[in-house]
Amino acid sequence: IKDYEIVNNDYSKLIHTSLMEIFKLYDKMDMKVSNIFGMFYENNIKLYKDKKYKIRVVTKKEDVFHKITKELFEVVINKEKLKLGELECKLTSIITSDKTWCGEYNIEKEYNKIELENDFYKKMDLKVVTPVFKNEKSVFGFENILEIILDELTEEKIVKGELKDYKENIMNSIFVNNELFRQKYMKTQKIYLGDINLELRGYYGEILYIILNYIKFTGVGENKEYGYGEINIEEKD
Repeated sequence: IKDYEIVNNDYSKLIHTSLMEIFKLYDKMDMKVSNIFGMFYENNIKLYKDKKYKIRVVTKKEDVFHKITKELFEVVINKEKLKLGELECKLTSIITSDKTWCGEYNIEKEYNKIELENDFYKKMDLKVVTPVFKNEKSVFGFENILEIILDELTEEKIVKGELKDYKENIMNSIFVNNELFRQKYMKTQKIYLGDINLELRGYYGEILYIILNYIKFTGVGENKEYGYGEINIEEKD
């Protein structure tokens, strides 16, 4: 409702905290914010009055999804201001999609359908649009990011088995055609954003394909609930 400039690199955390309060949620892992105001990662974000911006909110829980939509619709109906930290917004529209988290994409079901002998083949482009953190440091390189993904999926028990032990087999079943990471600075901290082109083949290639379709919504690494570790994925012909 007025011009505003975001200069705080931790503003995504303030937005996440504000939305948690609005949605009456208590576990920070119940939801993830990403695509802040339609901009993936900038040191300063300038917002202008009367221009429309968007924030994407993702949850893996069906009950949380319904709670979020209910609270947002009440904000619209009651014509309330949406207060995100110091920023006051007018909520003009809500776009909801439950295709992924309300039953249509079940990672364990997809994982269990894979046949050991198959001719699976896919080309994919990955774009690391917000930094992936491990031990408070930004990580670069597909192999390092894959290790974090597999460790997290194993720890969270997303599927049965020790996925972290699959790293070598996955790396032997894919071909990294190209990866280019760009160095930027967040305050004084060095971070990396980049593009990766992959070819996936066979049984372990298909496992990676299923995993990538999962993490494009959940994010990767530390503070993923605040929008860090966001990876966009595009399948190529």
